[in-house]
Amino acid sequence: MLSIVIDEEKCSGCALCVEGCFVPCLALDESKKKAVVVDRDGCLVCRTCEDVCRSKAIKIVFADWPGFPQDRISRVL
Repeated sequence: MLSIVIDEEKCSGCALCVEGCFVPCLALDESKKKAVVVDRDGCLVCRTCEDVCRSKAIKIVFADWPGFPQDRISRVL
């Protein structure tokens, strides 16, 4: 199972991840001024959101692949 994890403590609300998402899976919660996941199932696993996040608040996690090295996905894609 794919999870898009956003650390609200780190999220600055800049919305670069929202603008960079091709699907879009992310949106800006106007009341909190934080990025939120709105369509996890539509995620293309392009990891653009991780790449553009200046505060490193976003991580793509593959929860149903125990032991699978997360950094390998970045190298393959």
